Amino acid sequence: MRIQRFFTDTVKNIVDQVELVRRAKIIILNEASNMTINGFFAENSDIIVLGGLGGGHFLENPRPAHIYYDSVKRGNKYYHISYSASIDDMLNLIKKV
Repeated sequence: MRIQRFFTDTVKNIVDQVELVRRAKIIILNEASNMTINGFFAENSDIIVLGGLGGGHFLENPRPAHIYYDSVKRGNKYYHISYSASIDDMLNLIKKV
C-alpha cells in the first residue's frame, strides 16, 4: 500500500486536491469543513474523521447534511474517533479499515 500525505495548506490548484481525494481509498482528516469538502469529492473511500461524534450538530443543517448523505450514497464510509482517543485506539481503527 502506498501512503501519500497531502496538506491542503500547500494546494496551488484545487484540481490536484480533487484528483487525489477521488483516488484515495483511506482518508484521514478532522471534522467540519475538511470532512465536508473532501467527503464531497471522495468516491468509495473509508474516511476516518478525527473529532466529532459521528455527525453531530452539522446534520441539523440541511445543506451539510445533504452533502454528507450524498457522500455516503457514493460509497464512502465514515468512521469517527474522538480527539481524546488513545493512539492505540486510532491505530486499531486504521488497521480495521
